[in-house]
Amino acid sequence: MDFKERIWIAINLMKEKKYKPTVFINMINDHGEVEAVRRLINNPQASYGFEKLWRMNALHLSLEAIILEEEWIELFSEDERVRARRKLNQCGYKK
Repeated sequence: MDFKERIWIAINLMKEKKYKPTVFINMINDHGEVEAVRRLINNPQASYGFEKLWRMNALHLSLEAIILEEEWIELFSEDERVRARRKLNQCGYKK
C-alpha cells in the first residue's frame, strides 16, 4: 500500500462514520495527498477535521496518527512528526 491509498482508506472510514472531510478532499485535489497533509500538519491551529475526529473518538483516523506510522517516516520531517505527536498527546491519544 502506498501513502495515497492509506489516506483514502482513512477517508472512506471517516465517511462510514458519517463524516466527509470535504476541505481535506479539496486540498488533495489541489495539492496531492502528501502536500495536503503537510499543510494541515504545519498549521498551528487544529483543523476542523481533527477536532471532529477527536469528538468522534476516532483520532486513529487523523492525519496526525497516520504520519506517525512507520511506513511513512521518510515522507515527513521529524519536526512534522513531533508536531503531530504533540497534538495527539494533548488530546490524550495513545497508540
